[in-house]
Amino acid sequence: PLLRADLPDLDFWVGKPIARSRLSRIVRKGPEHENATRPVGSWIAGQSETVSEDDVQTLRSDRQGAATTEIERLFGEKAFNFPKPMSLIRSLVRAAAGDGDIVLDFFAGSGTTGHATLALNADDDAERRFILVSSTEATADAPAKNLCRDVCAQRLRKAMDGSTTIAAVPGDFAYLRARRVPWDDVVYDLAPEVVWTMVQLRYDRPLLPFAAANPVQVSFPADDDLEAPAVVYVPSIDDAAVDELRHIATRHMVVAYCAVPDLLRDRLGLAAVAIEQIPDRLLADFPRVVAGL
Repeated sequence: PLLRADLPDLDFWVGKPIARSRLSRIVRKGPEHENATRPVGSWIAGQSETVSEDDVQTLRSDRQGAATTEIERLFGEKAFNFPKPMSLIRSLVRAAAGDGDIVLDFFAGSGTTGHATLALNADDDAERRFILVSSTEATADAPAKNLCRDVCAQRLRKAMDGSTTIAAVPGDFAYLRARRVPWDDVVYDLAPEVVWTMVQLRYDRPLLPFAAANPVQVSFPADDDLEAPAVVYVPSIDDAAVDELRHIATRHMVVAYCAVPDLLRDRLGLAAVAIEQIPDRLLADFPRVVAGL
C-alpha cells in the first residue's frame, strides 16, 4: 500500500525498505530531535498526488520526462541524459536551506540544483546561494567534451536570460576552472595571511585578520577554557617577536608556529612552549588545501 500518515499499521514499516521511487525507509523521530526544525522523514509525491501534510514534509516531483523537457526548452535539444526534475530539487532546497544558506552540489550534472535554487529565491524572495562542482567528463574518444562549461554553466546563463519558453530567473554566478597540479611541482610559498588563517582553522578558532604591524599573531582561548593554549604565529624571528612570545607564555600555555623552529627554541629558551614548523604542520593537516594554494 501507499505509505501515508493515517496507514493503520504504519509502525510496521519503521526501519524497513519500502517501494521504489519513494522514500527508501521511514525513521522514527527520537527525543533528540524534539527541537529540530528540519524533517527527519518525508514522502516524495507526484505533483497532482493528494497527501496529508499535517505531520510530514512532502517533496513534490514531476516525472522524469518533465526534466528532459526542461533541458530541451533551454537548449533546443536533448543536451543531457537523465536530468533530475527541477520540481524535486526545489522541494529539497526548500526543505533543507533557508535564507542566506549555501546549497552545495558536488555532482552538478546539468545544473538543476543551481537553476532550482534561483527559481526558489525568485518565489520567496530569499538569498540562498549555491556552489556547483562538475568535471568535464572528457574521454579519450571525446577529449574536447566539457559538461561543466557547455551544459551546466550554459543552463544557468540561459535560465537567467529567459526565453519564449522559459521564464527568466534573477541571479548571477562566477564560473571558475580548476586544474591538476602534479604533487612534486607544488611550491609551498604561502603568504603570511594564509598561514595565519590556516593555523586558526586548525584550532577551530574565530578568524582574526592578519595584523602586519604586530610582531606575532595570537589567538587566545576563551576565558572559561583553561586547558586550551594560546595559538601564536611568528612570521619573523626577531627580538620583538621573542619578547612578545615570552610575555604571552607567562599567562598561557602556548603553541607557536614558525618556519624555523630550532632557531625560535634557541632564542626563546622556554622548553614549555610547543613549537610547530610551517608549512610542514599545515601540509599534514590540509594537504590538498595547501597544494591548491
